[in-house]
Amino acid sequence: MNLSYGLNDFTKKRKKPIYYIISNFSGQIVEEYPAGDPVDWKGEFLTYADEYVLLIKIDSFNNLLLEGIFSRIDKKILNDLQQDRVKVCLYLEEGGLHDSVLNEVPYKLLQKELLKFNINESNIVYTDNNLIIEEEFNKHYPDSKIKVFSNYFQIWRYFVNQVKVESRIGKWEREDRLEGEVLSIDKFLKSKSIYRDKHFLSYNRSPHPHRCAAILYLFENDLHKKGILSFPSETFGIEGNRFSIQHEIDRFYREDNYKSEEVNDFKSNLPFIADVDNIFLEQNRWDSVIIESSFFNTYFSFVVGTFYEGYESINPYSVIMTEKVYKPLTNFHPVIYLGNMGSLKKLREFGFKTFHPYIDESYDEEPDELKRFNMVMEQVNKLCNMELPELHDLYWSMFDILIHNRDVYYKTVLPNCENKIENIVDYVMG
Repeated sequence: MNLSYGLNDFTKKRKKPIYYIISNFSGQIVEEYPAGDPVDWKGEFLTYADEYVLLIKIDSFNNLLLEGIFSRIDKKILNDLQQDRVKVCLYLEEGGLHDSVLNEVPYKLLQKELLKFNINESNIVYTDNNLIIEEEFNKHYPDSKIKVFSNYFQIWRYFVNQVKVESRIGKWEREDRLEGEVLSIDKFLKSKSIYRDKHFLSYNRSPHPHRCAAILYLFENDLHKKGILSFPSETFGIEGNRFSIQHEIDRFYREDNYKSEEVNDFKSNLPFIADVDNIFLEQNRWDSVIIESSFFNTYFSFVVGTFYEGYESINPYSVIMTEKVYKPLTNFHPVIYLGNMGSLKKLREFGFKTFHPYIDESYDEEPDELKRFNMVMEQVNKLCNMELPELHDLYWSMFDILIHNRDVYYKTVLPNCENKIENIVDYVMG
């Protein structure tokens, strides 16, 4: 498995040369260059007259469009675009929800730019992390000639950043990077006779509204004591950033001062640190850290996804899953997932097995976000109210699913992920 992905993989000789433009979150262009050597450009870029690819790496699509894309590029590139010598690949690695060509505002901004600069939209390729962007884009913009792809970057990113450590990480400890290593099947099977101390594992670093509501629910029902759980406080938050838990919970329930007394009690008990002492103090390097003792001392993962919305067929929709999902699936954990509708369906399409009937997963088909939330929390509550010996038996009754998910990620999902990005590359280069 390569440590570079798709058009970022400089080890592969491509059919056409690539000119890179890199933008930051504010939409500013921070770097640009013609990749490769003079041979690729038949001397130099300024005199090159054949076809090539313009790859624009995006941090915020909305901000890039608001600043203007094609008004800021080199005049030679603009002229080549207008002469149909360039295929543009708009490449968004980390995002893909509202900051996407799928949404009306950025789509119209892009169309306006293409019209203004006389650029053929059939030369535009857009790709991000939304796993259903292709069908959603065709549904909502059936006449568009822009080609869109899901790039599966988050699936690959989890693998390439994997780090395994044996036990809790103290504030000043360092972990060893073990590329591609996972918890072993042999060690997993040998743990069958050992009862675990906690019911669940749940990592929560960013205080999104639905995440605040979910952890409040755990606290109100005294379930937080049954898990290895992380969640920041207002004074001990992510890298010093400040936020209001009450405000985020009010946003989720669409009600001012929702359960304010309970929220204040909740706040006074934060933060929950889980198994990494400095998880909120540093830049995020914990995405793909696998702490062996935490997985082998709990029975399931409660994964609260980054993205959470209700579904209405008239509006574009996204299914975006990060390392939070792939980490437990590859480390012998059943998953209860609080995320967008259709997420579990997508996992099954990839080849994973989910956990119905052991867990009622009908929540994955519920379009209403509050109803889905309550259905998910009901399942968390159900498992947390089991006695540990009962949960132990339930856990081992699905050991074949747990092994399957570990294997299918490495043997099927990752290779398919590489095939997917190479198909995108082939289209861009075509």
